[in-house]
Amino acid sequence: MARPAAAAPARTTWPFGQLLGGPRLRAVSGLVLGLASATLSACFNPPADAVLFACTPDAPACPDGYTCADDGCCHRDGSDLSANAGACGLGGPGTGGPGTGPGTGTGTGWHWHWLWHWLWRPHQHHRHHRHPNHHRHQRRQQHQQRHRRQHHFQHQLWHRPPRGLTPSPDPRSTLALKDLFSSSGRSKNRLDRHMRAVINQYGQSAERYHAMQELLEIGTIPAIVGLMRRFTINSSKSIEDEEEKNWLSKRLSDLDKGLLLSAAREFCVNNDNIAWVLRIVEDRANGREEWELFDALLEKHPPVYERDPAKKLQLLTHIAEIEDPRVTEILLRYLADPDETVRFQVVDSLLDIADDKHPNEALQDALTARLADPSEDSLRLRTKILTGLARLKWDLSAYKERIVANLGNEHSFDGARIKER
Repeated sequence: MARPAAAAPARTTWPFGQLLGGPRLRAVSGLVLGLASATLSACFNPPADAVLFACTPDAPACPDGYTCADDGCCHRDGSDLSANAGACGLGGPGTGGPGTGPGTGTGTGWHWHWLWHWLWRPHQHHRHHRHPNHHRHQRRQQHQQRHRRQHHFQHQLWHRPPRGLTPSPDPRSTLALKDLFSSSGRSKNRLDRHMRAVINQYGQSAERYHAMQELLEIGTIPAIVGLMRRFTINSSKSIEDEEEKNWLSKRLSDLDKGLLLSAAREFCVNNDNIAWVLRIVEDRANGREEWELFDALLEKHPPVYERDPAKKLQLLTHIAEIEDPRVTEILLRYLADPDETVRFQVVDSLLDIADDKHPNEALQDALTARLADPSEDSLRLRTKILTGLARLKWDLSAYKERIVANLGNEHSFDGARIKER
């Protein structure tokens, strides 16, 4: 196979190198010759018989029969000077003498100016003599510009706050100078530093122990609330995590009762994982103080939809373990909660606290009503109700219509009691 021919060397980009070649050379040469001939004809043809050549009055050099006049021209002796004044100039009479610029006569100054301007216009000639890779460079620059615009748009899209909202400033970036030099500011910084160390699940166990000990020594409500936040995270090592939480639970139980209950109320209202703190409160508080906390939490978490019902589940599970007549009434209210997990947990708790020897008519009515509710779409919840009532062996003849219409394949009804198959 024949080897492809080598690419021709790129032509020089110097304007005259491209200008003086080919048809352009012939055009420029003709233009220069025409201007030269016009100039010569204008300079060396005598303007008139009465005037011949230019001269200098200080050193006249005129031919015989001619005299150098004040207008710088050699006038023939006896001719009319006023009629031929300045006739030796390039443009004829009235041009202002030889060598003047562009005028109305046969002067050629404007021709040279036009030629000079046309030859030295680099912005006109440059586009005809680009680099061989000019288009490649241009496409690359356009691609880089599009990439920068796209990257800027994506950065604005991901880092811009939602419309109508403004990003909350970082409290560490807005720290005033007075907080650096005042005792209250230093105390707040110390408190924040220890609280961050307590909830650092990837930190060392010794660092968390040190931070918890420091917060205990501070002993304020914010410090105790920060300590309780340790129960909201799980460290990477499960054994150490359980040991730290047990240690902290014991230390919190030894605190002043008023301080503990105030911190526990603030923590439980504003945080999610409250099971540990509720157990600590149960050990230290009396019935009235404990129910005050429960009432505050139940008011904040009624039986309505919540995106994350974990806190509600922890609260209802803890209340179900208390022996109090109010427990059944509270659980029955949450039997209509929109979340299926909450309803299932409530049914399980109600069946667990029910007494097989002392039937509860309110509980029977609520459970069978839930079983027959057409909006109930949970199969496992219906099965749980039937199984629980079957094991309690209550007389449910008063609710026969509700039960028969919703019996499954795993249960039967003899007219009084539900039985498991």
